[in-house]
Amino acid sequence: MPTKIFYQSSFPRAGSTLLQNILAQNPAFYVTPTSGLLELIFGARLNYTNSAEFKAQDSADMKKAFLAFSRAGMESYFQALTDKPYVVDKSRGWGVHFDLLNLIFGEEPKVICLVRDLRQILASLEKKFRQNPDKYRAIENHSNLTGTTTFKRAMMHLQGPPVGLAIDRLVEVHQRGWHKKFSSSVLKTLPLNLRKP
Repeated sequence: MPTKIFYQSSFPRAGSTLLQNILAQNPAFYVTPTSGLLELIFGARLNYTNSAEFKAQDSADMKKAFLAFSRAGMESYFQALTDKPYVVDKSRGWGVHFDLLNLIFGEEPKVICLVRDLRQILASLEKKFRQNPDKYRAIENHSNLTGTTTFKRAMMHLQGPPVGLAIDRLVEVHQRGWHKKFSSSVLKTLPLNLRKP
């Protein structure tokens, strides 16, 4: 059973897959590709919050039970996958849910957040877009005049998932002070106009 779960919550196109592959070379580490574990916790949290069966019971007891369920569920999830002592679970959402992880495990989580200059991220996405002109690209719609130019595609990336969402999450992490629990490189790399609340 894993003795410790670490979380990788990095920007898209920032080297997160490469980091996971490097960590996987250590025989003590089990690393995931982009993981669905957070979505399992989200699903459980939604039912715990909205189901009449939970609302009908003592709220303090249900909170305690939900947190225990989540903790044991996450631990068992990896117990079924590996017997290695360390796990690095990769999901872009972990960082912004720092407080939820803290509540579930009763200790501050260890979160890795790779960041990259936004211009390089956009350039990487544009390069990927141009690689296969023979294939349909959902971002490009000539009838609606959306995604039809490099500038439009860049703006779409900045205003929606995954890049826009990653920016929003990093701003939230900074504004709530969690960046101090991450790497100092997060704050240094955050554009100046995004550092202020």
